[in-house]
Amino acid sequence: IQVSDGGSGGDTPKYSTKEAYVQVTEINDLPVVDTGDEILETEKVVDTNPNAEFDIPGLSVADAEHTQLTVEFALSETDNGRYGTLTFDTDIPDGITASDITGNGTGGVEVQAAVDAINTTLNADGLTYKAGEGNDFVEPGPDTLTISATDAEGGHTVANKQIVVMPAKPNADSDNIAATEDSIVEVDIGSLVTDINDNDGSYEYGTGTPDDRDGKGGNLEPFASD
Repeated sequence: IQVSDGGSGGDTPKYSTKEAYVQVTEINDLPVVDTGDEILETEKVVDTNPNAEFDIPGLSVADAEHTQLTVEFALSETDNGRYGTLTFDTDIPDGITASDITGNGTGGVEVQAAVDAINTTLNADGLTYKAGEGNDFVEPGPDTLTISATDAEGGHTVANKQIVVMPAKPNADSDNIAATEDSIVEVDIGSLVTDINDNDGSYEYGTGTPDDRDGKGGNLEPFASD
């Protein structure tokens, strides 16, 4: 630092110089977890997708100072354990391998690997979600994916992403029932309905009678709920 008197009175300026030292202490930059902009919503389908399975898009991790991270992926806890399961594909080229993962196929998975390998797997639709039996948006509610990233110096970042699992639409099946006139036939209505939800759903049923007044036969009067 140099200070001058400006040469007051026509004299040659006089200077005073002092040295100062600034010490810069490096601070660890925390990991970054990006959960993306996509709304994560899936639906259970009785026959084709009863677990509302889908590949989670839009996830990534980063760290300005470290090439390796420990990343935990965890789903919500319910009264019956984790809401669902998470499974990483370990066969993606340049992605994470089985030796990098603890708890694959459970509701809480830990990955210790290079940042590039983790992102390669995530970007290739390499993380699959499955909801547990009876778990959906109605009961017990939406799921939450929590991602925790930790670097070698203990820097820690947590991010959350909601997953909405829509309940399955019950399947109402049909059956042909033959009976003689004026006879009584017992029909197991429950056997004609397939429902994988656990939310106390209900259904209505009724009866109909043949009406051959138009000469075509086989027409039924509208069902009356019973």
